[in-house]
Amino acid sequence: MKLKTLLAPIAAAACLGLPATALAIGDEVADRESLVAWYSRGDRFYLYEQEESELVSFSEARDIRVCAATRHFDIPIRVRHDGETSVVNSGNCLTVDAKRVSVSPAEELPEYVELTGTVETL
Repeated sequence: MKLKTLLAPIAAAACLGLPATALAIGDEVADRESLVAWYSRGDRFYLYEQEESELVSFSEARDIRVCAATRHFDIPIRVRHDGETSVVNSGNCLTVDAKRVSVSPAEELPEYVELTGTVETL
């Protein structure tokens, strides 16, 4: 296990007043993902694996912007919107008129790599 990988979630837990032992025992990655999901803004998404993640689901179509955060590695994000598929590269955005929008990595993610981005209804 890489020390750097374990220190970041422990530091985050310490800042949030959470017990660090919960992060040091068991599945560190799952605990980190839970912390990130719990304390992140509602408009931000995180992709840790190849699975597709639904961002929005409305009864009527709306204008939705999906942005991929700028990263030091170039792994695009696949955006599925009402049966169509688009790809968003690092640092770029896509605006669609759709009822349902989901995202997934467009390529295999290396170990300990996460993709982040934002979604907003316009």
